[in-house]
Amino acid sequence: MPVEAVARSRRDAFEEFITGIGFPRQRVWWDDPSGFAEAVTASGPLMNIVPLVGHGALRLARTGLADVHLDRADLERLAASLGKSLELGAFGMSSGLTYVPSKFARPEELVRLGRVLAEHGAMYTTHARATPGTEPFGEAIAVCRATGVKLQFSHVALNDPKMWKRAPEVVARFHAAADRGLDVRYDVYPYHASASALTQYLPGWLRESGETGIREQLSSGRLYDRAPRELSRGLFGAIPWD
Repeated sequence: MPVEAVARSRRDAFEEFITGIGFPRQRVWWDDPSGFAEAVTASGPLMNIVPLVGHGALRLARTGLADVHLDRADLERLAASLGKSLELGAFGMSSGLTYVPSKFARPEELVRLGRVLAEHGAMYTTHARATPGTEPFGEAIAVCRATGVKLQFSHVALNDPKMWKRAPEVVARFHAAADRGLDVRYDVYPYHASASALTQYLPGWLRESGETGIREQLSSGRLYDRAPRELSRGLFGAIPWD
């Protein structure tokens, strides 16, 4: 759930988004981190909560779900929103780069926001892109190197069969970054399977309009044919399904 308030005009879209990734539908009513704290307290959590600003919520508040390239002015607005939430008590920012709209972020966007986090002594935790090879690890470490932000990589999942048995190589990259003075950490989930909403695996262009938009687009024969053709290329466009 986001610490950053979602624009009122897009709250329905955000509520649909969190439902689509597997959470019960939640009413997003807060306007700042203190409201978020009130909502968490009212829910009676069973554990301590460390609030992070959701990168997806930042983008939703400014550009919605669309695949939009942010210009300098857009980036500064995102940076200002992030800075405000950090000043009001957020501990850092999280990104889910396999999900819409975070997956549309370019490296320069993550670096700009990483600088804001570093200025506040806050952390950056990333659920990185599900792309082949070591690219996701390299991108995360590059943000850390460019900005000095504290990095938590969640999770080191080697989904690409070509990466199987190469875990020592991946771990070595993090240790090498730490040896260079970067504050980097990583984690893994302690089970074999993983789970998410089925919509996560659909092409990005199909998810830009939310759940309702998916149904509407698939009613078009041309787009319906395009979707399975792209899905046949593999998980997230490259990783073999089998």
